[in-house]
Amino acid sequence: MAGYKITADQILQLYDLLPRFPELKWGLHWAHFERLPDRTLKMRVRDWGLFKTVIHPAHSPEGKLVAVLRCWVYPEYVVVGPDYWDFAQTTLIWQLLQILTKPDFRDYEIEITQVAPPPQPGFTVKVRRIA
Repeated sequence: MAGYKITADQILQLYDLLPRFPELKWGLHWAHFERLPDRTLKMRVRDWGLFKTVIHPAHSPEGKLVAVLRCWVYPEYVVVGPDYWDFAQTTLIWQLLQILTKPDFRDYEIEITQVAPPPQPGFTVKVRRIA
């Protein structure tokens, strides 16, 4: 697994750490919740990493540096395409890191639902122990 792992006490320092993250330049498989309102995504993470990348949203065409949480998932959670999801929503990254920084994170199924639309999206994150 490539990427910079952080501990739970470092979560609030996410953007201070951003310059240290490896850069992600290709193969992005975004979980676009804003394009699919009320979407629910279930996954069981086998590994994860924090990265940085430049995105070009409509409000910032020159580009914006953001943190990206890449979650590699088990094969039974992949329908088509790559076996990972990339998340760039800061609030969602912080919620997921609360789970992923635990040593037994692989023992949980994670269900993510968007409950508030952009520009300030909100998410519910539910976990269920399965192993």
